[in-house]
Amino acid sequence: DIGKNKLITLQIGLLLGVSLLLRIVNLGYSNFQGDEISTLCRFSDFNTPVQFLVFLLGQRKGPVQYLVTCAYSIFDPSFSNELALRLPFAVANLMALVCFFILVQRLFSLQVAIYSSFIFATNGIFIAFARIIQYQSFVVLGVVAGILGLTLALQYEKWRVFGLYLGFISAAMALLAHFDAAFIMLPMAVLVVHWWMKFHNLPDFARLRRHLIAAATLFTFL
Repeated sequence: DIGKNKLITLQIGLLLGVSLLLRIVNLGYSNFQGDEISTLCRFSDFNTPVQFLVFLLGQRKGPVQYLVTCAYSIFDPSFSNELALRLPFAVANLMALVCFFILVQRLFSLQVAIYSSFIFATNGIFIAFARIIQYQSFVVLGVVAGILGLTLALQYEKWRVFGLYLGFISAAMALLAHFDAAFIMLPMAVLVVHWWMKFHNLPDFARLRRHLIAAATLFTFL
C-alpha cells in the first residue's frame, strides 16, 4: 500500500508538473497575434456603461474574453505585458484540467483519472488554447465544471443543492464564452433527469425542487 501510494503521488506530481510546464513556461515570449488582438478591449475607450454594453452585444462571440481583457486594461491600458494578460486564460485551462480529473475520478477511479488527465494535459490543442487570449479555455472550464457540479449533486448529499448551482452557473459561463458550449445542454438534461428520479421520493423534495428551479432560472437569466 505504501509503495502504491508513493507511485500515485509520483504520477500526480508528474501530471501537475507537465501541466504547468506546457501552459505557463514562456507564456509571454511572443507578441499578440491576430486572433488575440481582436479580443483586446480597452476600458478607457468607452465613455458610458451603455457604450460598453453596445460593444459587447455587437460581437459575434460571448463577452467573457472581452470582459477579461477590459478588466486587465484598467491596470495596463497599453497591454504591454503578454504574460499577465494570457495568464487568466492559462489558469482557466488548468482549472478545467483539475475539474476533469475530479470528474473522472468520481465516475471511474483514481488511476483512470490520472491516465485520462495526462492525455488531456498533453493534448496539443488544449495546450494551444491555454496559451492564447481567446474564449476556448473558459468554454472547456465551464463545460467540465458544469458536468462535474451536477455529477456531485447526484452522488453526495452535501452537494445535492450546491452542485446544482455550480453546474448551472458553470454552464452559463461556458455559453457566455461561446455558443459552442451549447453542446453541454444534452448531458446536463440527462443528469438533471437522473437527479430528479433519484430524489423525487424524498420527504424534502419540495425544497430540492425549488433549488433546481432557482438554479435553472439563474442559468437562463445569465
